Amino acid sequence: KLRGHFLDAVSFAKVSFSMSEKLAVGTRISIQRSDGRVHDAVVTSVNNATRCVTVEWFEHGETKGKEVDFPGVFAINPELRVAKEQGVRSIAKPRSRQSERPMQRLQSPLALRNGNIAAPSPRLSTPVISQQRGGGRLRQLKPPQVRQIPPPAVDASQVKESKQGSAAAKRKSHCVKEVEKIRKQREERRAKHADVVQQRKDDVDVSNPNWEFLRMVREFRQQIGGKPLQISEPVGNHRICVCVRKRPLNKKEISKKDIDVVTTPDKENTIVHECKLKVDLTKYLENHQFRFDYSFGESATNAMVYRFTAQPLVETIFDRGMATCFAYGQTGSGKTHVMSC
Repeated sequence: KLRGHFLDAVSFAKVSFSMSEKLAVGTRISIQRSDGRVHDAVVTSVNNATRCVTVEWFEHGETKGKEVDFPGVFAINPELRVAKEQGVRSIAKPRSRQSERPMQRLQSPLALRNGNIAAPSPRLSTPVISQQRGGGRLRQLKPPQVRQIPPPAVDASQVKESKQGSAAAKRKSHCVKEVEKIRKQREERRAKHADVVQQRKDDVDVSNPNWEFLRMVREFRQQIGGKPLQISEPVGNHRICVCVRKRPLNKKEISKKDIDVVTTPDKENTIVHECKLKVDLTKYLENHQFRFDYSFGESATNAMVYRFTAQPLVETIFDRGMATCFAYGQTGSGKTHVMSC
């Protein structure tokens, strides 16, 4: 009776082990979503204490996951439930003494014919005890000695690595590969973003109190691009011509670490960047765009300014016409410098 219960326990352990193998990490099973859809997912962890598994899948470019209890897994995956029911049936039917009696009756004539009685042990390897007729003493028969040949020496680390590599290759499915691919792309994007941030810090003087506004102005100029006015372009025929010229920063402004807030992207537009702060002290730019007949940048020469502004007026005067030219702006904006040249 004890041997029968021991064999039943061994069979139950085998069923449990097969169940754990089917629910191992990396196994592909079917799950049911809250909206009724059924699709495949990969087991990422198994929690025997709470009787649930964690699964993940790839959907619309994202990795999603959820926890599913064992009953839910068995309901969608009938092959696992069949294994479980077989394990329960093997435990519910213990071996009885009546089932062993016919086997003993069949084996007893053969044992009596050989002169001894041997207890049948079809599954367990126990030592055979024989009883002699004449002496009435019990004698234990020793099993034959078998010479064991030691296996060849193999490096344990190589065996472990080969087993881990083969197991990982078997467990990896298409969903797991997609998850690893997304993780690799995310790490590459983060590294690229960190490089861009570091490059911006290197390009801008961080010691400048207005370095953030300066970085915003530079980024804005890189985005809009534009083509400034060239001296080789033709001069337009204007009865009234309104022009603007941008003055570069002087030495005093550079020593105070002021920033350039005027941009002339093309020959007609001028943009003024107003530095502002939000309520939460977030810095941002408010860009004001103005249009003129001609817009001269800080790189424009006096010859270029004369060709597009004063030269048409001189030609009109020589043709016995009336012409007027005047400059206006705040103090230090460069009016006298432009008119004298």
